[in-house]
Amino acid sequence: MAFPKANARGATLGLVIGLGSMMFISVMAFVKKKTLPHLPTSIDQCPQSNGTVIKSMEPVEEIESWAEKIFQLSYLLYSLVAAIITVTTGLLFSVGSNSKGVCTDVKYLHPAIRKFVRIDIARNSTNDDKI
Repeated sequence: MAFPKANARGATLGLVIGLGSMMFISVMAFVKKKTLPHLPTSIDQCPQSNGTVIKSMEPVEEIESWAEKIFQLSYLLYSLVAAIITVTTGLLFSVGSNSKGVCTDVKYLHPAIRKFVRIDIARNSTNDDKI
């Protein structure tokens, strides 16, 4: 609807890869059970005055790689990540599959997308609804 170059093979492979990658991320997040450390909220050691006291800096823990941080992704973002992976891989496989001769009906494209699609008049001299 929004991508004229997409075909069935690319859409199917994008679906499989997107679904598989999100299943992997969600299962690994469950298995690793990584949680964020809680910040101290106790006020037992606070001075009685309402002033600011600067303490010495404590060493920072080792920074994890992005591959480990992806398992701490909020479940609310799973659908966004899955959509990005599915559309991106589907389009890459569709463009890479080199399916020549496949015509897309203009009526299947979104009206906003029709403006950007170049219609080749010589190729469509017999049927004006195809691009």
